[in-house]
Amino acid sequence: MRRGVASPSSRHGRPLHCDVSGSGSPVVLLHGVAFGPESFTHLTRERSGSSLQFVAPHRRGYGRSVDLPLADDLDVQVADIIATIEAEVESPVVIAGVSGGATLALAVALAHPGLVRRLVLHEPAIGPLGPSLAAILTGSADAFARADDVRVPAVSLAKTLAGPTTWSRLDARSGVERMAATMAHEVPQFAAFAPSTGDLMRLRALPVVSSVGRDSGPERYEVSRALIVCAEAVEVALPCGHLAQVEAPQAFAAAIAMEVEPTR
Repeated sequence: MRRGVASPSSRHGRPLHCDVSGSGSPVVLLHGVAFGPESFTHLTRERSGSSLQFVAPHRRGYGRSVDLPLADDLDVQVADIIATIEAEVESPVVIAGVSGGATLALAVALAHPGLVRRLVLHEPAIGPLGPSLAAILTGSADAFARADDVRVPAVSLAKTLAGPTTWSRLDARSGVERMAATMAHEVPQFAAFAPSTGDLMRLRALPVVSSVGRDSGPERYEVSRALIVCAEAVEVALPCGHLAQVEAPQAFAAAIAMEVEPTR
């Protein structure tokens, strides 16, 4: 059965701790799995003094929200982000996400499109519409379920998702091992997210930027092509791999600042 996104009224989210910097038009930055809100530090520094206000929520289990129980499913995470936007900034807002954060940004836009002015998506998961990535995530979710030690599939998945460029540039091994339990909990949630073609077509009412790393694998370009076809997204190739906010913060910040007209 296709996993949808609950309406905002059907789940009770809570405003999350946020890092807020700058002033001007609000941009909500959503981090993915294993790499938390601190990964946006380079990006916000690059844009200091700009006319943008960056709001980076600390999702449950990360940063200053580390003491909150992890969300049971993606619907709870969507409700948290909606509650945070409503509490922190005046909507509509630009939402920019990386990896699982981009998947979450998509889910928020589908659940509550009125909150969103523009989407900037760096390499999200989109379920069977991106079949190569979906196979990786589904296989990893199964591996987590079978593993006696979740650190083993966590490191394997992080290497696969981050790619050789990110993995070689970051001291990721210790961080991934510390976050292994979180990955085991969250990866199945993102693997289960499966918007339909019709869902993505509804995003044509919004400007959508699909950024993809030049060093990323073909599964990432497959996802971006689906976003171009279904959501009529504008694709931007960045000089990086999967973690754009760390590897190419200036280029990713420029993609966030792009003014793109919706197709309808």
